[in-house]
Amino acid sequence: MNKKDQIKKYMAIARDYLEEAFRLSKQGDVHDATEKIWASVKSATDALALKYHDTTRPPQGVSWRRFIREAFIKAGLKEEEAEKLADYFLDVRGKLLARFSTASSTRIRSTDL
Repeated sequence: MNKKDQIKKYMAIARDYLEEAFRLSKQGDVHDATEKIWASVKSATDALALKYHDTTRPPQGVSWRRFIREAFIKAGLKEEEAEKLADYFLDVRGKLLARFSTASSTRIRSTDL
């Protein structure tokens, strides 16, 4: 699969997860809805990273914060806004990782985050 098709696939997955999150939320299943929202954000972030870094993971020695911030900047955001969004992404990532790692039945692996 070429890069453009991979990016489209990540975005389609992100949309599917988000739609599922809304459905679950309407049913009152907040835990699973939260999990799907995170999966949506992660998939959209993978699309962004692939587009601007040609990979979905930071290279060794590069922090997630820097990796995400640089992708946002390459996408056209100003440095201050990119930093703010990267901080927000990592804050949410950390909170969800902590939440799911303490749950008895974790469906998201820490390596996925």
